[in-house]
Amino acid sequence: MLAVGLVVGPVAAADAASKNVTSKKFKKSIKRIDQTVKDFENFGKNSRTEVLKNSGGVAGIQALIPTFVSSLTALQSGLLGLQAALQDPTTGLVGLNNARPQFGAFSSTGTFIAGTGANPPAKGPSGNAVQGAGPGTYVVNFNNDVSSRYTSANPFPGSSSAGAPQTVTCANPAAVATCNTISAGTGGSTSHVLVVFSTGVTPPAGGFSISAISG
Repeated sequence: MLAVGLVVGPVAAADAASKNVTSKKFKKSIKRIDQTVKDFENFGKNSRTEVLKNSGGVAGIQALIPTFVSSLTALQSGLLGLQAALQDPTTGLVGLNNARPQFGAFSSTGTFIAGTGANPPAKGPSGNAVQGAGPGTYVVNFNNDVSSRYTSANPFPGSSSAGAPQTVTCANPAAVATCNTISAGTGGSTSHVLVVFSTGVTPPAGGFSISAISG
């Protein structure tokens, strides 16, 4: 029994000592946290006091107001300049959007299937093409000036008998009369494109697509 007592005694003492150390560490941590909170509160109070002291009090702050207003005016000017740059129709985001490729897809009768103009702010075809008396001829409305773009049309599979397509804007002098014949008032238009499959006699049975790409 004595031997057992000799073993248990030191173990119990060590355990108690360990708990005592842990308790002290915990209390110290609590004190640190409490002191940190107090320091933070004091910092807020002292900061306000320092601002008033270093600026010469209320009068000093009032003297700084013109400088502050001037800085805001300069910032406004900078923001307005940035806005103008972003909205530039040639080099800004608006210009980038305007330069995106435009295209449309149509059935053999000119019925609109899909196109970029149907998804604003993108531009391009958004409605039916007008089919001419020669069933292989069409006038497509791009709804914006595409006279400076490269235009091309492609027949869908199953349309080989229609022949190779040709495209030209209705603003082209050679296309004015034909465009007016197919769709009155479109001759001379920079937003309308004339599409002719081969000699204009045979329409593309599977339909066709047309695109206008910015150079």
